[in-house]
Amino acid sequence: TSSEDARMKLIHALQEPLMKLHENHQTQPVPKKVEEGKQLRVLYVSGLPESWVQQRAEEYFAAHGQMRCIRLSAVAKAGKRSCLVAYRRETSAKSAHARVNGAEVDGCLLKSILRADPEKKAADGASAPGAAPRKAAEAKRKREEEATSQVAKRKEAPAS
Repeated sequence: TSSEDARMKLIHALQEPLMKLHENHQTQPVPKKVEEGKQLRVLYVSGLPESWVQQRAEEYFAAHGQMRCIRLSAVAKAGKRSCLVAYRRETSAKSAHARVNGAEVDGCLLKSILRADPEKKAADGASAPGAAPRKAAEAKRKREEEATSQVAKRKEAPAS
């Protein structure tokens, strides 16, 4: 579906810079200034136990607020995994960062980095928050209208 495609694009857009950061084992403080309009709602967490599965990660991070999506790394490095969590609200992400960063879970020390949502671009190149979901909903509505009109045309056509 188009919402799944939009979600995957968000995840891939966030993963590349975050994976480089993870590979260098560096942590960054929460940015003091965020460009106007951007919210810190994405959390990158490293050091998760290798035994964790998607469901366990979802349960752990859902305790901090409502999530948009979560992606657990497939490959464990040095016996530890990482994940990317996108929260619906900035307050949830900040709360999760405060509680998760430096926490010990199943003998593993967790490190987290709070990041801003990636910018969404409109067709003219300008920033357009929420443009992708609106376009997906509009495309779905058009497909449904076309399907309805085709069914109506078939009913009206005389049988041969």
